[in-house]
Amino acid sequence: ARFITSGTVLKIEYKSLENMFFKNPDICMEIIKSLTKKLKVLSNVIHNEMILTSEAKVAKFIDEHKELFETVRNNQIAAILNVSPETLSRTLAKLKKSGIIAIDKKHTITILDESALKKLF
Repeated sequence: ARFITSGTVLKIEYKSLENMFFKNPDICMEIIKSLTKKLKVLSNVIHNEMILTSEAKVAKFIDEHKELFETVRNNQIAAILNVSPETLSRTLAKLKKSGIIAIDKKHTITILDESALKKLF
């Protein structure tokens, strides 16, 4: 496994976790909160894959994570969105030509027309 952004992997022995889980309700609540957040993310992923067009996926990603275009390669962003790199490139070019976004040489995206971008998703 590889991280796209910085992260830490933690290995916990199951028996130790089980003991802490039952002895400390705060830990129990934190785990439930974490699982709830993960469920929400998964639900969002399913929604994006089942409902949104490629253009809508790209528009939503720009709206929510435009800063990642500066540090993450386009083929990785395409993989995250489950679109081909060519589709991502064409969609970015279309949004740029439409005056919805601007992209500089450092791949920094500036949203020029936020309402038009949001209408796409």
